[in-house]
Formats: sequence, structure tokens, C-alpha cells
Amino acid sequence: METWPATLQEFINEEGFNYTFGETAIISQMDTGPTKKRRRFTKGIDDMSCTINLPKSLYATFYTFYDVSINGGVDTFYFDHPITGSTDVWRFKETPKISTLGGLEFRVSMVWERIP
Repeated sequence: METWPATLQEFINEEGFNYTFGETAIISQMDTGPTKKRRRFTKGIDDMSCTINLPKSLYATFYTFYDVSINGGVDTFYFDHPITGSTDVWRFKETPKISTLGGLEFRVSMVWERIP
């Protein structure tokens, strides 16, 4: 399994961070009365939205990691959890989006899922 490249930003940006616990319950509509809610899974797959800053000089490193090393986001990789600090297994949930910050600096917006 791959590890997040050491040359890329190792801490995600504070302003682009959003963490959502994975859904573990199912809601069923009953014939009469209120809906029924019960646990479906013991562990959900958590989602994390995050951004990093990417200098133009490291674009090729990021692209190669995404497209080749983790097979276009299909394969998993190791990255330190931003809250717990533990090394966890992650996978891209969406294709990354790149926007300019001006000059030779870009912002990469990503959504990852933490694999339990």
C-alpha cells in the first residue's frame, strides 16, 4: 500500500477541513406510526473533505501519486488522521479539484473516505 508522498504537504489546511462520521443506521418506513431506526453496521466509512496547497513544482508528484501510485484514486494509501494523529488507511472518494491561489501556487480540494 502507498504512503502519502513526503514531499507533499503533510498537514491539511484548516479552512478546507470537514469530517463526517460514516452512516451506521437504517431508517424504515412503517405501515403506521413513526419510522423505525436501527443499526445496520457496526462501523461506518467516515468521509473527510480537505485541501492542501500545491506549488506548481510539485504538480507532477501529486499527479503521479494519484494517477499511477494509487491507480487513479482506486487504491488506498496511508495518511495520518488529522484529529487522532494515528496512521489510517484512506481512499479518494471523488476526483481531486485544483484551483489557483495566484502565481505558482494552487489549492487541491479532495474528499477521502477512511477505510476501517
